[in-house]
Amino acid sequence: MTIGVKTAMLGLLLLAGLPASANAADPFKALEIIRPKTRVEAPDFSLEKLNGGSGSLSDYRGKVVFLHFWATWCVPCRREMPELEKTWLKYRQKGFVILGVSANRGNQRLVRDYVSKTGATFPILLDPEGTVRNMYEVTGFPFTYIIGKDGKFIGKKIGEADWSSPALAELLDTLLSR
Repeated sequence: MTIGVKTAMLGLLLLAGLPASANAADPFKALEIIRPKTRVEAPDFSLEKLNGGSGSLSDYRGKVVFLHFWATWCVPCRREMPELEKTWLKYRQKGFVILGVSANRGNQRLVRDYVSKTGATFPILLDPEGTVRNMYEVTGFPFTYIIGKDGKFIGKKIGEADWSSPALAELLDTLLSR
């Protein structure tokens, strides 16, 4: 007996850990997220928070983390900010966090005014010296790493993304249900 195409696809989707619907597309491909060949732990760091104190990646262990690098002068970053905020508000109670890492050098007031103007409420960390950007080999903005509840890399998105897409909802629903 031969295995049908739908059965074979279902098996592949289950092996990949993605939702299995009859017309399931790969949300990683839809969002152009690059998956690592091997899942390794994301390096921990500590940075000053925009609103005071400090924040570490390890503070969010057990959550799905979008480590989102951006800058106030980055036009695509400006376009993404409202959708990132909506995503944060929709999923934060389910174990999801966005850590916005500002690449601005110095001038915290500029960052504070920008964040206030955009209405972003997710945690904003300051990386004025580029220490974490260098550690994570960020090559441009925006640049987002997706880190699993286990603290390991799931993928990275280089450049602007449609954070309001059904593919993102599918991806987050899958990651948060594990």
